[in-house]
Amino acid sequence: MANKTLEKIDSYLKDLDEKKHKKKKLPFLEGKDEEYQKVFRAIAKKHGIDPEEIENLDKDKKKKFFDAVDKAWKADKETD
Repeated sequence: MANKTLEKIDSYLKDLDEKKHKKKKLPFLEGKDEEYQKVFRAIAKKHGIDPEEIENLDKDKKKKFFDAVDKAWKADKETD
């Protein structure tokens, strides 16, 4: 009986954790490499930018943001 209770608690906590950390899908990241998405979101966080609001940034802030993403990311087939 104790095992079933612990399993239920574990399952509940796992569900809570998944909901808490669920990331909204961003259309411009669909089809991109998972590692690229992680870098993209990390740079957004570092710059204090909500990834959902990137399209609404002014031209200069958007360029600065994407320059930072490009600097942090090197694709497998990318050349200098």
